[in-house]
Amino acid sequence: MNQDDSIAVEYPRNIHEDMVHSSGLRGYLEVMQHLGIDPMPLLAKHGIQLAQLQDDNAWISHTALIQLLEESAQQANCADLGLRISQYQDIGILGVLGLILQSASTLHEVIKYSSDLLFLHGSALRLYINDRVSTDAFEPSSDIVELIFDIQLHDATHILSKRQTMDLGLAVCHRVLRYLSGERYQPLRVALPHSPIAPLNVYKRFFHAEVMIDQQHAALYFHKDMLNITLDNLSSTKSA
Repeated sequence: MNQDDSIAVEYPRNIHEDMVHSSGLRGYLEVMQHLGIDPMPLLAKHGIQLAQLQDDNAWISHTALIQLLEESAQQANCADLGLRISQYQDIGILGVLGLILQSASTLHEVIKYSSDLLFLHGSALRLYINDRVSTDAFEPSSDIVELIFDIQLHDATHILSKRQTMDLGLAVCHRVLRYLSGERYQPLRVALPHSPIAPLNVYKRFFHAEVMIDQQHAALYFHKDMLNITLDNLSSTKSA
């Protein structure tokens, strides 16, 4: 989406509307204020109340969140808004799911629990693993797996771009995995399903990995041996 693209603010008002916990916007206010932009008019325009952002268990329209971040990035002229917001987010935004993930014994279990239960955080969120990687980035016989992140809305009619929200979601996945696995976790490559506005070096510095753009989906690539990383030594003093 170009910087001058207009954004249609229309949200579905039916039982099929996808909702997500407001904790998914943790850090939004701080980042916008740091950028010198008053976030309140934008929140009001997209039907999100300040009280909802102050309650991690509140549900908000996922479409509204996506549109909010896209327009906020434009107004603030901040191409990496999603990545910046992710710095304020950790496993705590997942609530009950976060507690379940911390009970896992291996990284493979973390991914399985996330795949099965991510709806607890947002109905449109998807996370799944593919052990049959097909990309020119790796040899066909290499033991590489990809962790795919996606947002599958019931109605995406009015969504012109999910760039910032996809960046945010993939970044939070990365931070949570690093929190649970420590230095043992390291992606080999990162795939973005769009052409980012921000320079690629911004993404490379964030993920500490090479970045591929305009891919079929958002994904983190790593060696399959990482699935066996044990999480027995998880400490509450860890920081993501």
